[in-house]
Amino acid sequence: MLGFNSPQRELELGKMLDRLAYEDFEDANSLQIMVGCLKMALTDVQNALGDQGAMYPENVPKAAKLLAEYAARFEKLEKTTSSTEDELKKVIDDLR
Repeated sequence: MLGFNSPQRELELGKMLDRLAYEDFEDANSLQIMVGCLKMALTDVQNALGDQGAMYPENVPKAAKLLAEYAARFEKLEKTTSSTEDELKKVIDDLR
């Protein structure tokens, strides 16, 4: 069907393409979740600094503490996303 001389090779390619599509979908979901989390985190930090867009110097320590808490959480999310990206690159390399 795809011009390969081997049904086995076609089957392998089909499996790799299926895996690629699945991982691409997982990447998209991960990115949507990450963007949503980033928006919530930025809103929390903004609210910690002041209300209605104000930023009060006395609130900087509170906002800095929030940023530190979010940093640890986003680091874990980033590692998961990077791992998925590495797997996706491997599948693409296997297809070549």
